[in-house]
Amino acid sequence: VDLLCLAVEHEDHESAQYLLKEAQVSVPKDPTKDHPALVAARCGHVGLVRLLLDALPHLTTACQKGHLNLVKMLVELYNVDVNDSDIYSQEFTQITELPLYATAMAHMEIASFLLQNGAGFSSYVLIDHPSFCKQLLRQSVRVSWSGLQLPWLELTWYMDLSSQITHLELSSNQLSALPSVVPWGLVHLQSLDLQDNLLNELPLVLSSHEVLCTLREVNLSQNQLTSLPCGLLHLTHLQRLWVSKNQLSELFQVQNDVNWIGLRRLEELDVSENDLNSLPVNIMHCLKFLRTLNASNNKLKELPEPWGCPLKQCRASSNMLESLPEVISVQWRKNLQEMDFCNNKLTELPGYLFELEALVSLRLGGNQLSSLPTSFEWKCIQLRTLDLSHNLLGSDDVPKSKRLGFLVTWTKREPEPPTVNFPAMLRDSLEVLYLNDNQLEAVPPSVCGLNSLTELYLSNPGIKELPVELGQLSNLWQLDLENLNITNVPLNILRETLSVLASLRAHLRKAEPCRLLKMVVIGPPRQGKTTLLEVLQNGRTSQQSSAPCGIDTWSWHLDRPKEHVEFNVWDIGGKTSMSTVNHCFFTNKALYLVVWNLALGEEAVANLQTWLLSIEARAPNSAVVVVGTHLDLIDARFRTERLATLRAYVLALCRSPSGARATGFPDITCKNIEVSCKTLEGVDDLRKLLFHVAVSMKDSSSPCGGCKLIGRLIPQSYLKLQEAVILEKVRRRSEGQVQYLTDNQLENLAQQSPDSDLHNYEDLQTIGFLIDTGTLLHFPDTSHGLCTLYFLCPLWLSECLQCILDLKSTRTVIRNGVISTENLRYLLPHLLPPKPALDIHSLQQVSSNTLQRLFKMSFVPAGFWERFIARMLISLTEMDLQQSFEPHRHAPKASSRASVMYSFAGALQRSRCSTFRVRRRQTVYWREGLLVTFHGGHLVESAEVDWKRKKSGGIRISCQSETRDFSAMAFITDHVNSLIDQWFPLTGTESDGSLLMEQYAPCPLCPPCPPGTEQWTQGHYFSMEDCVLAAVDSQSIVCPQHPEQPVLLQELVPEFFMTDFPSLFLQTSDLEFSEEKSRVLGQGGSGTTIYHALYRSQPVALKMFSFRKFGRQDTMLRHLQSADACRSFSEFRQEASMLRALNHPCIVSLLGISIHPLCFALQLAPLGSLNTVLEESNK
Repeated sequence: VDLLCLAVEHEDHESAQYLLKEAQVSVPKDPTKDHPALVAARCGHVGLVRLLLDALPHLTTACQKGHLNLVKMLVELYNVDVNDSDIYSQEFTQITELPLYATAMAHMEIASFLLQNGAGFSSYVLIDHPSFCKQLLRQSVRVSWSGLQLPWLELTWYMDLSSQITHLELSSNQLSALPSVVPWGLVHLQSLDLQDNLLNELPLVLSSHEVLCTLREVNLSQNQLTSLPCGLLHLTHLQRLWVSKNQLSELFQVQNDVNWIGLRRLEELDVSENDLNSLPVNIMHCLKFLRTLNASNNKLKELPEPWGCPLKQCRASSNMLESLPEVISVQWRKNLQEMDFCNNKLTELPGYLFELEALVSLRLGGNQLSSLPTSFEWKCIQLRTLDLSHNLLGSDDVPKSKRLGFLVTWTKREPEPPTVNFPAMLRDSLEVLYLNDNQLEAVPPSVCGLNSLTELYLSNPGIKELPVELGQLSNLWQLDLENLNITNVPLNILRETLSVLASLRAHLRKAEPCRLLKMVVIGPPRQGKTTLLEVLQNGRTSQQSSAPCGIDTWSWHLDRPKEHVEFNVWDIGGKTSMSTVNHCFFTNKALYLVVWNLALGEEAVANLQTWLLSIEARAPNSAVVVVGTHLDLIDARFRTERLATLRAYVLALCRSPSGARATGFPDITCKNIEVSCKTLEGVDDLRKLLFHVAVSMKDSSSPCGGCKLIGRLIPQSYLKLQEAVILEKVRRRSEGQVQYLTDNQLENLAQQSPDSDLHNYEDLQTIGFLIDTGTLLHFPDTSHGLCTLYFLCPLWLSECLQCILDLKSTRTVIRNGVISTENLRYLLPHLLPPKPALDIHSLQQVSSNTLQRLFKMSFVPAGFWERFIARMLISLTEMDLQQSFEPHRHAPKASSRASVMYSFAGALQRSRCSTFRVRRRQTVYWREGLLVTFHGGHLVESAEVDWKRKKSGGIRISCQSETRDFSAMAFITDHVNSLIDQWFPLTGTESDGSLLMEQYAPCPLCPPCPPGTEQWTQGHYFSMEDCVLAAVDSQSIVCPQHPEQPVLLQELVPEFFMTDFPSLFLQTSDLEFSEEKSRVLGQGGSGTTIYHALYRSQPVALKMFSFRKFGRQDTMLRHLQSADACRSFSEFRQEASMLRALNHPCIVSLLGISIHPLCFALQLAPLGSLNTVLEESNK
């Protein structure tokens, strides 16, 4: 066998064939991982797989010999048909060679396996081996013989089990008759499934004494019954009865003198798709618990008079009904929720039909309705779906008095609007409305007031125009206009609902085409950006022009034949000290002009990388044009070759080796050009390129599916607000006021115009327009209230930032403590050293007391390290302040003032929490990393991660502690994750769905990699998804390289276990709580629940965080469960941290936290919430 495996692995057909046929080597029967067939399959050798399968014993042979493992391998791995014979005689199967027949000798376990995988009984098996079949079919009291093609049932199979069978499933067989004991004699039978058989009757019973079963569910669908068996009338516990798709001409053939007491508890009756002419009243009125009635697809001419039952669903579509019972609203007013009377012969509807207060769905399509009740007769306040399609609504031959009020339409010949509108009660409830295939000539005006509509079907040949008021239906996502010739909406958008609504809304709001576009000009310093803009605008350069220190703005009107574009140009200076904050001015829907100096060659190309990465990180998928200046400095003799080389270098920045767009870079294909501001060579081509790119730009975030930015329709109110904002900016500049508005001030500006309609629409759209066009600048950062400010002038903001970041200007603010010169260099990348001032290689060596965290990133977002170091400085400063207010048991020595103590233990349970002292004077920073030294260890974070992938990077965090206290790791990873989530949220997924950032935790117990080896060659790496799923229920996680020695999650992922958290952990043994509904105090956000509990015999409020769990575990569900659990841990950490910081007698205090279960305990407010107290006091 080993030789056979070796021949298969090397694809040696001759040797394999010799071993199998000449040497007669037998193929193993057990499906082990070293099985030759599996080896051939792994290597992809199709011919050898076939050769080895031919050498295997056939399925029938394996069944005869009793080789269960071989049978499982053939069926599960090779999908062998369990109903197919191995031996044929003149194209006919030999019955004795069927797999199930072959097992009839003695192999019961194999036979059971074949049945589970779809094997069916044949009459030959039943006749030749009756005892074997009896034993095989009697394996449980829940008999499931569906799909076995049984032609009959033998009474002896289950006679001795008749008193034990509770469920009998015989669907999809070929039964034409049943033994007399089925089903009436099976005493404990509760469920009977006989659908899809050939039954035309069931065993006859003459009295209730012959019915012994306690059936609750009976399914007789898809048979040949002409009437229901009378035995059903004696089933007193029956709740569900399905008899659809039969040949029923009458419900029951029952004599008048027959006494029956069954069906009283029937809740669901399905008699659809039969030949019933009526539903007998004497039987229907006995169904006192009926909730669902389905009589569709019959020949009913009338329905029985309503009776006292809690009916919720009544379906009678595709019948011959001409009218409905008059007392339907009396008996079923409070219960009936769904009615379906489609495809009948109804000519009018009585008003009482709309008095059903619980009605949710009403389907009346396919009738002959020409009018509906007047609006005051409508009382169905919960109606969500109304189907009036395929009727005669709007026909001219209907008397005026009978026309539907809310559907009365008016044209130019009828100047008076309709007097009766759609019922006001339905405007906030109706969600789906079908009006298609009627005789309407215009859309009913009152339909435009149905605010909750999500689906509207208006396909009527007579409708030629859509009312502009339809644009107000903000919830509408499906508008059916099939085969309509609408004249007031462009034909190319008729199939796009959101585009149609946007067009109508634009007409309604008097929208005007906008040709304004923001253009951002960026690039390294001394590249000729300002000079290039002057040449583009004026056609010549100015002798007194100077580059802006921060940012400058002006307007540029670019005219082309028949069209024009107006640019709001932002010239962002390339000063090195401003490189940290320049990308704050980047916004979406802007055209980016990246300028570089051709004369500087490859050096200038390399400097473009940071700018291109910043554009994609802050404004992904933006239009980017790369322009090379100083073309006149390139020698004309070698210009063609030199330009081709430089272009190739530029494209190589944004392209992977395969030619695809590199991750993290914008697309600049066919968007790079070279110009000379001195000779004006290439300037006209640049104007043409800018115009072409501008008019081709689309709004990918638009609900209309990506409309063009130039020429898009903008509501007049938006344009008026834009004018008001510009005037306010000019006024504030002249008066020397600050150049920003608060959200209240901006709202007041919006309401200054008396005819403004901004209060009726989303303010976010208005703000987005002002930001996209460069009128305002806004940051969504929630820290320090920044999200409530709207900056008017980028130049003013740039000067403010320059005052903070410029060293010379900063000296004037050192005294008031805004920022110090020592700390300033940490905000400026060009002032930080490129490498650390000491050898950190030895500090990164992995030992038994080392914990690592790796962030694998397609690209490190621009500005990450500067912001991260700034956050670290702020956090250390805030903790210094907190430390100064905390009582000290021991006075610190003078020599320890350079260290900061972070006490995360409190007075109790010091072993669970941690304490670590950061030595500030030994903290080292460089451009892409930092070293934090604390008492008993150190932490290194750097960008030195080799993933063996071009243009990819990452972050490595190494934490070493002599006491194995890794709380510093939680402290650092919190900052990293928070920074990425807030400032770089677009590092989520790539275009193909793969993650742009992956987080790994190397197993600390695996042996470290020897020097010189690659990172991934040794040791196991836990993904953060594995860690968070394990942390839900366990304290440890198993490493596959040493399963006998689990890894403590408290050390591996300390942030999940709150080891750096300044709080007391609850003793779960002292916690008493129950998840009963009576103990629930309220519901929190994100699925949290607050319970009344006891902790150490004292009442507390326990906030419990729940985790979603899925039954089956595939990759997608596992990812969703991991994301949900990670969100719960993150919210738990944030809330607990915030609550711990609150210390006030009027605020409930945090008493403690717990990880398993994930919860925290708060002081109990015995009188309830503040809202409850205030409401009670007002009563």
